[in-house]
Amino acid sequence: MTVAGGTHLWAGLSARTLMIRRCECCELLLAPVAVTCSSCGSDHLSRVPSTGLGSMVTWKLADRAGADDDALPSMLAVVALDDGPWICSWIEGEIAVRPGRPVRVEFDHLESDERYPVFHGCHHAPAVRVA
Repeated sequence: MTVAGGTHLWAGLSARTLMIRRCECCELLLAPVAVTCSSCGSDHLSRVPSTGLGSMVTWKLADRAGADDDALPSMLAVVALDDGPWICSWIEGEIAVRPGRPVRVEFDHLESDERYPVFHGCHHAPAVRVA
């Protein structure tokens, strides 16, 4: 997936690192697709590596019409990264579905050999968030 100007949205995939945005003015960490800071409004954003750890906030099973009976359901989820921002991504593999379920980013291949981030269940303790 690319953004305007042909920049790869998930820059850093060759190193299998999820890249997020950081505001250069107030240092707020933002989702990979952010174009302006939600705190100060600056458009001076850089890309920084994320831990790739987070927890599921909400999810939706995708329609699997015509899929093999043995196939696992596809799940689209909102993941709250331990770094702070929330992102939408696919959840893969068998996991117990519940709010706060810990997940870890991994990277799958597209037919074009590009990689994209998906999340799998894991056993890490999610970071404690202070409101």
